[in-house]
This record gives sequence, C-alpha cells and structure tokens, in this order.
Amino acid sequence: MAKTVAGTYSEQFGPEFQIHLLAVAARHPGFILRFRSALSHTYFTADEQRVIAKALLEHVDRNKILPTTSTLLEDIRPNVNDEFFEGVEKVMARLYKDDISDAAAVMDKAVDFGKTQALVNAVIEAADEIEDGHREKVLPLVQEALVVGEDLIDVGIDYYGTLEDRNAWYEQEDEASYIPTGIPHLDYALGGGLGRGELYVILAPPKRGKTTTLVNIGFGALRAIRASAQKGYNVAYYSCEMRDRKIARRFDDRLAGNIIKDKRSDPAKYAEAIKRRVKAYIHGRLFVKSYPTRTAGVNTIRSHLSLLASRGFHPDVIIVDYADIMKAERRLGEMRHEQAGIYEDLRTLAGEYDAAVCTASQAVRSAVDKETLDIGDFAEAFEKAAIMDGGIGFSQTKEERIKGICRLVLVGLRGEEDGRAIDCIIRRDRCLMKSVALTDAAGEHIAISEEDDDDRAKTHKTQRRVHSATKKKKHGIRKTKRKHPSKKVSDNADS
Repeated sequence: MAKTVAGTYSEQFGPEFQIHLLAVAARHPGFILRFRSALSHTYFTADEQRVIAKALLEHVDRNKILPTTSTLLEDIRPNVNDEFFEGVEKVMARLYKDDISDAAAVMDKAVDFGKTQALVNAVIEAADEIEDGHREKVLPLVQEALVVGEDLIDVGIDYYGTLEDRNAWYEQEDEASYIPTGIPHLDYALGGGLGRGELYVILAPPKRGKTTTLVNIGFGALRAIRASAQKGYNVAYYSCEMRDRKIARRFDDRLAGNIIKDKRSDPAKYAEAIKRRVKAYIHGRLFVKSYPTRTAGVNTIRSHLSLLASRGFHPDVIIVDYADIMKAERRLGEMRHEQAGIYEDLRTLAGEYDAAVCTASQAVRSAVDKETLDIGDFAEAFEKAAIMDGGIGFSQTKEERIKGICRLVLVGLRGEEDGRAIDCIIRRDRCLMKSVALTDAAGEHIAISEEDDDDRAKTHKTQRRVHSATKKKKHGIRKTKRKHPSKKVSDNADS
C-alpha cells in the first residue's frame, strides 16, 4: 500500500516555523553541521520544502559548506518537472529574504523539532506496517525516532569539570554498572561483573557448554542482591534452540543442589523443594521465551521486551541462546555478513535497555577438544570478535570432560589482556558451574577475596595450566593425592 506522507500531522511545528527553520538552515553558517543528526528532509510538510531540504542537506554532507542559491537550484533542477521547479523557485526566493536575526531562538528548538517530526513519521509508518501485518517492525521505528538528536542533548562527560564526582564514580560503580554472574572469579576478571550496555559472547564447540554457561550467568544475576534496592537483578532468557520449559527446568536443576536425586525418583517431592528454594534464594525475576531456530531476530526480542515492560519488568541481563541461529534482520547475501549484523543489533539492544546482553557463538571445528580457545576460533564471521565487548572461551579437553572440569578463558575483553582463565567444576546433570581459581595467561594464580582456601589449594595442584607443550604431557593435569574438587559439592543453592 502507498505510504502516508508524514510531517503534515504535527501542529506544534507548523508550516511557518518549518519554512523559517529552512531559511536559517540555508543561510546560517554551521547550523546544519551542528544539528545534522536532528535534521531530515522528511520532517518538512510541503513537497517544495522537502526537495529543497534534501538538496541542501546532501550538499552540506558532501562539501561541509552551504551552497549558493544558484548551486542549490542547479542541484534540484534535473530531478523535477518545470511546473514543480517554478514552485521551488518561489520558496527559495522567500528563504533568502526571510529575517533570520532570531536564528539563536530557532536553534533552541531545532532538536525538539527533529524529535517531534521523527516520532510523527514513525507513528504514521508504524500504522502502515501494522496494516501490512508487520507488527514486529513497529517498536524499532518508534525507538529509532526517540533517539533522534540525543547526541546533541547529551554533551558527554566534562572530564575536568567532574572532579568533585570522582568519589561517587568509584563508590557506586560496581552496583550501578556491573551485574554479578555468580561465578566469583569471572566477576573479578571482568572488573565486577557484566557491564551494562555491553555484549558478551560465550565461545564453545557444538554441544560443549554454551547453554550451561549462559544458565549459570543468569542464575548468578537472579541470586545477587542490590544493596541499594534490596532486590535482585532481572533476567530475560531467549532460546532459539530449546523449548522454554526445558530451559526453565535447567534453572531448577541449577537451584536444586543435592536434591537433584529426587528429580526422577520422586518428582512431586522435587517440585515442592524447588518452590521453597526459589522463594529462599531467587531475588530477581526471570522470563524464559523460546522461538524456533532462525525465526526470531533482534526486533522480535525488542517486541517481547516491550510486552514485558507493560508488566513492569525491565531486564538487567538479556541472554540469547544463541546468536548464530537467530534470524538476520538484514539480508546481506553472505551468512558471515548477516551474522555480524545480528551481533551489531544485539550490542545496540544492550545500550537501549542499559542491560548486559550475553549470547554464544559456535567455535570452528578445529577447536573441538582444543586446550585453550582464543579469538581466532570464532566460526563463520570473525567480525563478531570486533563487535563484542568481551568473549569467554569454554575450553575443555577430553580428559577434563571426564574429570568434570573446564576453563573459561577470557578473549577479546576490551581494555584487558587475553588469556586469563577461570578454572571451574562443571556438572551437566545439575547444570552446575562453580569457579575455583583464576590464573593469568602464564598460568600464575591470581588470588581473589571470595576464594575458598581449600578449593584454591586443590585447584592449584590439579588445574593450573602451563601453556608450553614441552613442560607438560599431552592434556596433562598435575596429579594430587587429594580428592578432586569435582567430587566435593555441597548441598546448597551454590552447589
């Protein structure tokens, strides 16, 4: 169907203001360059004004200076018929005669004009999309309109002018900016936890711990308590691979501890115990939603988050399991380009909701049983590594898989060195991942305050990695007479 012409439905900035703003734009040096992100030819009512605005903005974009009247008319003339061109000339004559001594007042309203007109356009276009049956496109249209000109309102941080704020920066930073994962050594390595507005990617071979890691990260956020609010963090979990109930049951398994033994032998007893544990240990809210593989794109998630917002739910962590099997919003021909686009959209989503977004990516075939995954092991689109804010490589050799241990290796973390590894116990039957030690790229132990001394001692003997083949036997793990830490799992919600 034909799209409705936008702009004519806004009375706040009527035809007289629009032509006056266009006069200022055409004649005031620097106006367009300063307010470019809040200006579009689609914001103007009359056809002649839109044509002039389009040519004017394109000329400034190319040349960074205002065109003369004759140059502007030459740019417009080839694209319109004679009758319409006469109307354009009349409007142009007015633009260059209009009194623009109040340009400063027009500038004060420029951003508001852009935001208002963009929102009007979005609402009109959204109505057309709804009529065409494309409801999933409505929310992105409105959200895009709402950010028009935001870069002109927020000037950023005045580094010198905010010296008095420094104490607050560092005293409140952890709780305001970071969300705990429940894996203490990982939180330490990340500087406090998952950063809001950032994208994290779990890199792992097929069937090798992606979902287990993502569930544990979500579980950790749900269990944590914000001191300032006395409540937990909210998690939205999207699965493009498994049914939502199956994922929700994984969270039950993670919460169960040693009562997991009742899951099959006495399901009723198990269910009642889970209810009690949810009330005792879970402090945030969790929503789990599943979609068939390659049917959900980032806009689909946006629409669902909008539905959750209507119920008073705002996510602190958004988990997508997993990005490689999502639907690309933009068809770019090659899968690697489409996948890179998905990751870009997920990172944008993190910023829109001021939430941490966690997803997973398939590692290349050669990474199966590789001792330490690195940034070169991303499958299909290496651009993923450039887009993400931090990568976590799930590393596990055959021998480690038998022993029930693994390592989370930090790769591509902004501002940090690659290669630090978190030694973990992993029990897939309980969907359990418990960190026991942190080592640097050289295999040296890094102590953190949350460490259990006994676990640390055992881990230092059994899991310390030396990355030189000449110093260790193939997949060797230092032997110890002590019982392996994977055999000691307590009966509580952290087990």
